[in-house]
Amino acid sequence: MTPEYDEKRKMYVTPDGCHYDNDQEAQYFYTLGLCGCGNPDEVHEFLIDCAKCFDRGTLSGKDWGEATGIDGILTEVLNSPKVAAEFIAHFLDQRGLTEHGGSVYGSWLTEDGYDFINAGAMG
Repeated sequence: MTPEYDEKRKMYVTPDGCHYDNDQEAQYFYTLGLCGCGNPDEVHEFLIDCAKCFDRGTLSGKDWGEATGIDGILTEVLNSPKVAAEFIAHFLDQRGLTEHGGSVYGSWLTEDGYDFINAGAMG
């Protein structure tokens, strides 16, 4: 997704009609659907680093190249555990399992969150 630039408003516009100050914000908020509370800059950088773990240098996916995959992500999580935890909190919120007021750090379970927990583990 490449947001359009609105010359009149001097902002980037995503397909849903939201306006952002720069392309990076548009990519983060539109593509991931996460809110802007907490430390979105750190979470965004963390997710870029995680995505790079799957960069094989080709779109075909047939050449592993220098990709580190899951092992690379594990390294990112171990290097930035608080940021990884914040991303998980944002993910749970985005999926409707939690909600929050002023900050994702103070989230609480929704009815769907309780249903998810009560369903138990798959295995």
